[in-house]
Amino acid sequence: MQKYLNNSKSELSRRTMAKTLASMCLGVSASMPCSFAESSSTGQQKKVVRIFLPGGMSHMDSFDPKPQTPELMGGTKVIRTNTGDQISAYFPKMAKRMDKIALIRSMQSPEGDHDRGKYLIQTSYPLLGTIKHPNFGAWMQKLNGTQNSSLPSSVSIKTKSDAGFLGSAYDPFTIGNPGNALDGLVIDEPKSDKSMKFLKLMSDLRSDFHKQYKFENVDAYRGYYNDSIKMMHSEDLKAFDIKEEPESIRKKYDGSFGDSLLLARRLLQANVQFISLNLGGWDSHNDLWLESNFPKKAKDLDKALATFFDDLEETGLFKDTIVTVNTEFGRSPVISSRKGRDHHPKSYFSIIAGAGVKNGIIYGKSDDRATKVVENPVSPLNFNATLAKLAGISLVKEIYSPDNRPFTVVRNGKPIDGLMA
Repeated sequence: MQKYLNNSKSELSRRTMAKTLASMCLGVSASMPCSFAESSSTGQQKKVVRIFLPGGMSHMDSFDPKPQTPELMGGTKVIRTNTGDQISAYFPKMAKRMDKIALIRSMQSPEGDHDRGKYLIQTSYPLLGTIKHPNFGAWMQKLNGTQNSSLPSSVSIKTKSDAGFLGSAYDPFTIGNPGNALDGLVIDEPKSDKSMKFLKLMSDLRSDFHKQYKFENVDAYRGYYNDSIKMMHSEDLKAFDIKEEPESIRKKYDGSFGDSLLLARRLLQANVQFISLNLGGWDSHNDLWLESNFPKKAKDLDKALATFFDDLEETGLFKDTIVTVNTEFGRSPVISSRKGRDHHPKSYFSIIAGAGVKNGIIYGKSDDRATKVVENPVSPLNFNATLAKLAGISLVKEIYSPDNRPFTVVRNGKPIDGLMA
C-alpha cells in the first residue's frame, strides 16, 4: 500500500487511489470529483450549459441552408424564422424562437478529426500527447468558485471531459442515464440507520488509516470521502431526480434528448454552475436524408432545444445562464456517392444564448455554397473566449501546470463584441 501511494510518477496512484477507496467504501461513483468547493471567486458568477452535438452536425441541413443552390440541398427544405431569415425546415420550433439566440454562421476549425475537434472546443487547446488540458467547467470552478458547496460544481451528462492538469478535484460528476441519474452512484438510503452505522464504521477506519499514512493521496481521499458524504445527505441531491418534476413538465420534454435537458434545468436551479451534455450522433456519411437518420434526430433536437429555451425563460434562469450549442465541425456541401456528407471544418455553425448575449442576430456568413467563411470568421478559441467573458471568467489569470508552464482559460482567443449585448 505504501509503495502504491508513494509512487509520484504513477498517474493511476495519484488520481485514482482516492476515488477507488471511496468507491469501495461508500458505493459512490469514481466519476465524482474529490472536492466541490476548492477555488477562488471573481464575484461575477454565471452558469453555463454546453450542449454538444457530437459527430459534426451538417450546417446546410440545419442552421445555414443554401436554397439558392438546390443541387447541394439533398432532401432538405427551408422555412422562414421569426427574425426573417431562413433555416432548415427540420427545425420548425426553433424557427419560432430565433429571437432568443445568437446564431453564428462563420465557425471554422483547424481540426477535421472528431477527437481533435471535440478536444479543441472543450479545452481551447490542441490535443497533445504531453499534457492533458482542463475542460471549460474545470476552469470555471477554479477561477469563479462554486455556487453550491453540497453539490459538484460541474456535471457531465452522457459525455466525458476531465480537469486535466488541474487535478481530479475539478473533474465533473458524470451522469450516464439522466432518467435515473443517481442509480449506482451513491449508496441506497444514505440516511437509514443501517447506512449511518456503516458510515460511522468507515469513518473510524479511515481515521486510523490517516494517522498511519501521511501522504498527499490519503488527504485527497479524505476530501473525496467528506464531500461524498456531504452530497449524499444534502437536500439538493433531489435535483438529480427528474421524476420530481410534474408530469406536465416531463411530457413537454418527452423525447430522446428531453431527459438530459430537463436534468440540466434542475441542476441549474440547484446552482450547479457548469453542465455539459451530448445530444445524439451526427456523423452522417451515409443516407443523411433517410427518415430514421438526420430527419428524426433533427426533429427530436428541435423539440428539445425549443422546450429548454422556453423553460429557462419562464423560470428566469436565462438571467444568469449562458447556453451554447456546438459541434466539432460541419459537413461537406457536396453530397457524396453514399448520399451523405463528409467532414468539413472550414465552415459550420454554433449557437449562444442567455445572459449578456445579443439575441436575435446572425453573426458571420458563409459563401453561397456553405463551403467557406466570407464574413466575420469565428474560431473555437474566439468562441470560448466570448463564453469566458460572458461567464465572468478571467481571460488573463494564469494557472501553472505540474511542469510549471503557465496556462489561461483560452490562450490566443479574443472575445467577439458583436455577440455580446
